[in-house]
Amino acid sequence: MAPRYRIRNWAKYQHYHDRNPPWIKLHVEILSSADWVMLADASKLLAIVCTIVAAKEGCTGEFTGDPAYIQRLAYLNKLPDFNPLIQCGFIEVLADASKREQT
Repeated sequence: MAPRYRIRNWAKYQHYHDRNPPWIKLHVEILSSADWVMLADASKLLAIVCTIVAAKEGCTGEFTGDPAYIQRLAYLNKLPDFNPLIQCGFIEVLADASKREQT
């Protein structure tokens, strides 16, 4: 099972509830932040794609980080690396069932 993530500050930047909007909002506050500016271009694209996937999955900012699906959706040349987005605090790791101990 792929890990689950949450976009940090979802409620602050995406002002819709209980619907599947045809857009996402890219706020100047995010796009001019030091965290955003210092990310590699692939990570910037990945952040936008993660926001799109989260919007399609619901109004909580949570999404499944299926690397193969996100690679295809973002037209990336290789599997996405979520670590830069985790390190800068753009996304939070919720769960990864593949790493849980079998009981």
